[in-house]
Amino acid sequence: MIYQVFNSLLYPFILPPALVWADRRRDYPLKIWKRISPEIEKKYTYFFHLASLGEAKTVSPLLELWKEKREEILFETVTPTGYDELRKKNVDVILFPFDYYPLLRLNLRRSGVKEVFVFETELWPGLFSAALDLNLRIRMLNVKFSSSTISMLRRTAFFWKRRLRKVDEWFVVDEGVRNFLVEYGIEPGKIKIVPDLKYLSSFEEKSVPEEIEEKLRAWVGNRRKKIIVMGSMHRGEEVIVEKVNFKKFRVIYVPRHLNYLDELKHYFSERGLRVSLFSDTAEKDSDILLVDKYGLLSFLYNAGDIAVIGGSFVPHGGHNPLEAVNFKKPVIFGRHMENFKEIAGDIVECGGGSFCDMEEIGELFENYEKFFPPDKIRSCYERLKKKSEIVRDAYSLIVMGTN
Repeated sequence: MIYQVFNSLLYPFILPPALVWADRRRDYPLKIWKRISPEIEKKYTYFFHLASLGEAKTVSPLLELWKEKREEILFETVTPTGYDELRKKNVDVILFPFDYYPLLRLNLRRSGVKEVFVFETELWPGLFSAALDLNLRIRMLNVKFSSSTISMLRRTAFFWKRRLRKVDEWFVVDEGVRNFLVEYGIEPGKIKIVPDLKYLSSFEEKSVPEEIEEKLRAWVGNRRKKIIVMGSMHRGEEVIVEKVNFKKFRVIYVPRHLNYLDELKHYFSERGLRVSLFSDTAEKDSDILLVDKYGLLSFLYNAGDIAVIGGSFVPHGGHNPLEAVNFKKPVIFGRHMENFKEIAGDIVECGGGSFCDMEEIGELFENYEKFFPPDKIRSCYERLKKKSEIVRDAYSLIVMGTN
């Protein structure tokens, strides 16, 4: 109750200036008015909340399963990139009004939904409060908790325990999450362990769009250097390029966020490296191709010989390495793969990748063919693709059992 009152009274004063500032960010506008006044023109059965572009791509395989049920679903995303991705799939989607309780409650009532699906770690107090106040069923899907999320839940147990105990079902990715939830007071019977949904979405057949192929062909040209694709890189991970032998390699560098591209260009240039932007590949002889558009990474892995997984050399929990495995590329990640612990473990076990520290990564680059022979990479791909088929069967049962 205290949170709802605080949320309702203060947000009208805090939200407008914050959104105006955020809407002027260089990397993407936040579509303020679509958040405040979304178009909800019919009634739905299910409401599906997720965060961003990566999660929107992850749930895509479930759309076909839901179509078989012929139930109406309304999606909600936090980021515009996730919103745009789902719009391409011709599904109904609205933008999250930044946990503003009155709007969340209004949207849920107008949509007429009976169940709310919350994806991964999207723990928003206003969303949970609105759903529980309307007596809607809540199901948590593909749940994975990083150490920082667990720490937050322990610190705020006075708020979250009561709400999370009312969640109807938990589909979690590993035993560690299950054990924490039981310790937190969740009934064990509500918790089911299901492999990460990214196994399913990452092994969809993908053809690289011609526009991307052309740009990459122009950049690669006739040069015979090997290519390292560094994907979803966070601040602090740019130092990895200093471990690269540019006499032997070139780098496609894909930052997680685009609002500091100028800093990255300056950082690389200061070290004597030639940089070109993906949107303007005029500099054909550049050492680094800096990607300045969202949504390309899963295609760019195909152009590389080695993949480096960002968010894992700094404490951000890592990103999805299966996108690179799908193109039969060896993957290298740091020690912070908490959000993909099961997946990273499977890849290392079958020989398709390796954990390492920043100090060791240069040696892995230099000797990657010795560490990751092609037959091992192919074998790992086949093994993990089979696991994706098991995951599909599991989620078919979950979707078909939503009533």
